Amino acid sequence: MHVPATAAPHPQGLVPLPANPAWQVLDRSWDVTASDMRDQILQVASELIRRNGPAGATARTICKIIGVTAPTLYHYYSDMETLREEVVNRAFEKILEVSNAGWASGHGVDGLKRSWDAFLAFANDEPAMFSILANRTMNGPMPKIAIESLAKFEDTLSGPEFAGRLTQPSKTAAHILWSAAQGAGVLLLAKQSGLALSADIGDDIFNTVMSSLMPATPQAP
Repeated sequence: MHVPATAAPHPQGLVPLPANPAWQVLDRSWDVTASDMRDQILQVASELIRRNGPAGATARTICKIIGVTAPTLYHYYSDMETLREEVVNRAFEKILEVSNAGWASGHGVDGLKRSWDAFLAFANDEPAMFSILANRTMNGPMPKIAIESLAKFEDTLSGPEFAGRLTQPSKTAAHILWSAAQGAGVLLLAKQSGLALSADIGDDIFNTVMSSLMPATPQAP
């Protein structure tokens, strides 16, 4: 297979994607807008994962698009798993920025719901990224997002708003809610394959779980 020569730098510092049949895996021309090499690698990996799934973001493909060799990639990211996890973390951070639903926002049931909504927004808006998260959660080691989301649930449910109101110890309740969030996220992935789901499925699962953990829980909007 003919490998295109490295593209000349764009006048504004962009690195254009080579126009070559070898890149038909990508559906359009696009520019790598980051000027820092570490961010360029991250941006290209992110785009490849979104378009082609985790298997599409190989070290070889990333290096060809940017015009570098593998040692450069591994200088910034020790291995491909590290790069994929950074891609997932960055994508999730952007979801939080858009939704204004950082882990620290809100208390009580409202705080839990904000965290729940942000997590499911990630599954819905970034299915390829969420699939990496789900696989890493199952096969280990647990990625940063999974650890932080579980810690958020544990911290919130151990707070004074829930004291004496839960049907389970707070840590157990957090594990139940967190497991439900993982399952709801995977269910949203199935929607990408044509599974018909209620538009309110995320809210319905949250309310059902919280009603079991805290029977007097008001229904979340």
